[in-house]
Amino acid sequence: MKQLLIAAALLCVCASPSFAAKLVYLKDGGVIKAQKVWRSEGKVHVLVNRDTLADFNNSEVNLKKTFVKKRSTAKSSKKAVVTPVAAIAGAQQEKKKTGISVPKMPALPEKSPEALSGKEEGSIRKHKREMAEKTGE
Repeated sequence: MKQLLIAAALLCVCASPSFAAKLVYLKDGGVIKAQKVWRSEGKVHVLVNRDTLADFNNSEVNLKKTFVKKRSTAKSSKKAVVTPVAAIAGAQQEKKKTGISVPKMPALPEKSPEALSGKEEGSIRKHKREMAEKTGE
């Protein structure tokens, strides 16, 4: 009995990483077992093992087979829901901002280069003029 329990425990330990593997289906018929798969910027990134990361274009991967949509367990009713037009208009006016909002920077006065170089003399130019006057004397 002990041997049977030890064998079952060993089988569970060895088999669990293979159950955690995700499959990537390529359009040419190939299949890749991966630890992790994700999409970003028009590419599919596949982490095959801890040392190997492969990138594929979306055109090379069968996206429907690889990224299967998870079905919800709750059955949704397919009854038509009727809402008054006034309620929809009110909901559109009361749009809530979702997500993270970035704080706005304070507005700086806009100055053109012509406005900056005109009337006042800067400290560096003033210093250069004073040095030129002293050396010229």
